[in-house]
Amino acid sequence: MGADTSAPSSAAAKPVDSGRLPPKRRRYRGSIRSRLLFWFVALVVGPSLIIGGAAVLSSWRLGREGTLDQLSSVLTLKADEIDLWVSELSVNLALIAQDGDDIGLLQPLLAVEAPALAAPQALESVRRDLKAKMRSLRVFSLTLVLDRNGKVVASSDDAYLGRDLGGEDLFIQGLQRSYVAPAPVHGPLEGLAIVAALPLVVPGRGSLGVLVGYSDLAFLDAIMSEPTGLGRTGESFLVGADYMPITGLRFADQTPGRSMRDDAGARKAVDDKVRAYGTYPDYRGVPVIGVCAWLPELQVGLVVEQDVAEAFASFRSITLLSLVVAAIAVLLAVLAASRVTAGIAAPLSALAWTAARISAGDLDQVAEVDGGDEVGRLGEAFNHMTGRLRYTIRDLTREVDERERAEARLRESEERNRTVIQTAMDGYWRVDLEGRILEVNEALCRMTGYREEELLTMTVPDLEAVERNEETAGHIRRIMATGFDRFESSHVRKDGGTYEVETSVQYKPEQGAYLSAFLRDITARKRAEREIQASLAEKETLLRELHHRTNNNMGVIIALLDLQAEETGDEFLRSSFAATTNRIRSMALVYRKLSESRDLSRVDLGDYLGDLAAFLVSELPGPGLELTLECDLEHPHVLIDTAIPCGLVLDELVTNAATHAFPRGGRGRLELRLRTFEDGTLALRFADDGIGFPAGFDPRRDGRLGLMTVVNLTEAQLGGSVEFRAGGGLACELRFRDDRYKARI
Repeated sequence: MGADTSAPSSAAAKPVDSGRLPPKRRRYRGSIRSRLLFWFVALVVGPSLIIGGAAVLSSWRLGREGTLDQLSSVLTLKADEIDLWVSELSVNLALIAQDGDDIGLLQPLLAVEAPALAAPQALESVRRDLKAKMRSLRVFSLTLVLDRNGKVVASSDDAYLGRDLGGEDLFIQGLQRSYVAPAPVHGPLEGLAIVAALPLVVPGRGSLGVLVGYSDLAFLDAIMSEPTGLGRTGESFLVGADYMPITGLRFADQTPGRSMRDDAGARKAVDDKVRAYGTYPDYRGVPVIGVCAWLPELQVGLVVEQDVAEAFASFRSITLLSLVVAAIAVLLAVLAASRVTAGIAAPLSALAWTAARISAGDLDQVAEVDGGDEVGRLGEAFNHMTGRLRYTIRDLTREVDERERAEARLRESEERNRTVIQTAMDGYWRVDLEGRILEVNEALCRMTGYREEELLTMTVPDLEAVERNEETAGHIRRIMATGFDRFESSHVRKDGGTYEVETSVQYKPEQGAYLSAFLRDITARKRAEREIQASLAEKETLLRELHHRTNNNMGVIIALLDLQAEETGDEFLRSSFAATTNRIRSMALVYRKLSESRDLSRVDLGDYLGDLAAFLVSELPGPGLELTLECDLEHPHVLIDTAIPCGLVLDELVTNAATHAFPRGGRGRLELRLRTFEDGTLALRFADDGIGFPAGFDPRRDGRLGLMTVVNLTEAQLGGSVEFRAGGGLACELRFRDDRYKARI
């Protein structure tokens, strides 16, 4: 292309190689212009393509979301209509069951103990009444009354009398609750219908049978066939759990009697029983966009669909329009870029030549580019840069001086740190990542017995008394990964003796490839710790022996009381001795548990109460009484001050049950439960199935010594609450916490 080959006026006055200027200027101008043209076009074409693509994608997404919103609205509307109709079925069936004196008429048919002669008259009356109500309600085409065995004892159609429907869901579910679902009808009304079932309940006697009503599918077909506003291909239908359509299909002539398993929407509704949407092939194999949901009240799936071709018809026109607009934008961009690049190529070429001279070291070069546009401001920036370079050189000189002074301060700091390390009471070493010792202090020399020169020729494993070389290497790798560690180990002195040492190691990669560590001799401290542990073990042995002897002494007391009870002939004294020995046994059992436990101040309350209850149940019942015990116990560990009152309370409750709850003997059942709540509260519950309290009896006011003892122990010693409940036996529940006393050990 043609170009102005004359050099700028300022450059003509400089002693430069003017013979090489024209080729360089022509090369730079052609390169800049072609690049500008390329990037101008790319900057317009790229966004145009992005905007066009975004518009197409946005229109597709908006069209899809709009179609899905419309389908969802149709599905919600039809689901609400179906729910309303299902509710109407249940309400009408309830009206049939509750209107008039139906239950009174059905009792002779449903009650097993009713006279057989009453059935014919009741049957005829019920049959007439069912037919009359069917005509008035106009909801059910067939109504049945099933007894509790599933046999039809009354019907609006005599052909169904005596049929056995006991194995069908309508009877099994209807005997327990109101039930609505699609089901086949057998007999004269052969086909598929919606069946509603309702239990016939008589107060005080429970469910005596089931009232069943069959409604045909005409109403559901009407709901599904209502105009949906989804064009000529939109349709909605119901599908059962067996994937068969329940209502009519819009394109049934193409798929007569076909299962809906191939329809992804129907399969999603039936299998997953969720509300879902998407694009998929329908039962005809045609791509559709659909919404489906499972209707649990009717046990069917509801599907609303529209062909993709019709749903996205408007999208195609929008896509075509976007492509046309993008093509026009690209053409205009090419024309505009050509004119713009032609206008800025010449001044940029001159500016490039000036920049080349400056980069060659001619800092006095000045770029002369006229104009107040961006290229002119770029020339001014070059001139400013040249001036800044001069100042930069001076700044670099000052920075070098500052760095030299900083290095001097760093050397002084290192000297101070070295002084601190050498005067420290603890040993210090610096080792490389291979474990070789690089630096030590005087304290470490005294600790090991080696001179500094000797230590600097050794490695960490040379001083280790326990760790092997590979273990020490692994330890170093872990310290490098975490940056810090503190541990204890054993080292060897020069004379062969060992000592315990605590090591604090630090690793900072930015400071160098080495580890710094302080080592403290803890031999005396470890010896003192071992002596303390031995003393504690001796005291624990003595305390365990104390618990054992306390248990034995209580056993001696029990034996003496038993001997004294055998010598007396007074039955009241015998029972008093027996009650006292049981109380002592409950306390002795605590000390036996403590002597066997690792924790000498706490006992497993569940194990303790379970063992005590089992002993009392085996010993207390007299002749003619057999007690069984059911235990459900958690296992909190409580202090002895809490366990002993609990054992005494349990002793009183079991004694009271064995003495008063079963006056006629026989078999009795005792229940013992222990629960722990999140706030730390403990709940102990004891119950029997005996005669309970007499009317108006208040344990706090009328109770004897045993029940008063239960109240006093719970409130005074446990700081808790006690509650008695009568009815089908006696139940007593204690609530308390294990924070009233403090551990003594």
